Amino acid sequence: MTAQSIAVVGGSGFVGGEVVRRLVAAGYDVHGSFRTEKAPPWHVDDVNCSWAHVDLDHPATIAPFVRDMAAVVHCAGHVPQPGQELAGARQVAVRQLRSLLDICLASGVRRVVYVSSITTALQQLASSEDVDETHRYVPGSTSNIHFEVKAAMEAEVYRYVASGLDVVIALPTVVLGPGDRRSWAGRFVRSVAADRLPLRPTGLTINIVDVRDLAKGVVAALQRGRTGRRYILGGTDIELSELIEAVADVSGSTPSAMTIDALRAAPVIRLAQRAVQGGWPGARRASSIATIFEIARRSNGISRKRAAGELNAPTRRLQHTIRDTVQWFCRVGYLDWGNQLRCWPPSPDSLYGGLDRYRSFC
Repeated sequence: MTAQSIAVVGGSGFVGGEVVRRLVAAGYDVHGSFRTEKAPPWHVDDVNCSWAHVDLDHPATIAPFVRDMAAVVHCAGHVPQPGQELAGARQVAVRQLRSLLDICLASGVRRVVYVSSITTALQQLASSEDVDETHRYVPGSTSNIHFEVKAAMEAEVYRYVASGLDVVIALPTVVLGPGDRRSWAGRFVRSVAADRLPLRPTGLTINIVDVRDLAKGVVAALQRGRTGRRYILGGTDIELSELIEAVADVSGSTPSAMTIDALRAAPVIRLAQRAVQGGWPGARRASSIATIFEIARRSNGISRKRAAGELNAPTRRLQHTIRDTVQWFCRVGYLDWGNQLRCWPPSPDSLYGGLDRYRSFC
């Protein structure tokens, strides 16, 4: 192994797959992991990367993967399942993270980039002040399991920083883009595009980052980030109602005529959370709605100053991100091409896996 060898834990995922692509493009010797014992998913099979099965619940699979690596990028945060209790989800997430970071310390890994979430920087209520890296989520201030698990994991990371491990923390905002297979943000967009979102919220703002810009920011954090420092990797602030209209315009769907303002969003969030905690039918879609609403309720704007200044983190036009995201969902069969005529012609950036594979879906 050379000093340029990088391991990407969760490299077969949505964010991890794009990070692998950017690292390969930057000339690194990249090693990606996938969770199942089968081959990595097809959406990354065109990437020149060494792949290995890694199960964070089994440290014996982790050690050989990170051995002799110059750095590790962690993109495999635990994803709580509908019906899973908070205490159990938090325990699993922290245990898996400890297994990886313990081995990184023992193996002499020189740097870890930990991909966390903007939720760890969102305080109790939104104000006129933009959210930045100095803000912190207060555990217990919401029942959202995603918020709680991410906060517990990030707190654990700081224990390892104090122990001497060189860790840089990336805080992506709401992530969209091609390559998405199962993210909660992607489910929200698919709900809008398929006319399955019953309410159109008003007065709520979120920040969206394109997965391709996020991956470039992660690579920059690997190269230039400061130890123990958080970097918000964001893109464009947009009102949630405007996002819904933009997705509808691209996909040809019709936004719901029923609106709900920011003050009335809390009961909807609580109902969605009950659906998630109870494992009700439609719980996954309810989870995406609850998380999007809660993020929007806690932020009027996101500051990108630190990442822009220290990492030169890029951002692209949001309309291109929305277009490429919907095209990707159509291409892989998550949305029906017949109802998505405004997506044509497809963007070359959305044709991951090659044109032949793209044509096979048409």
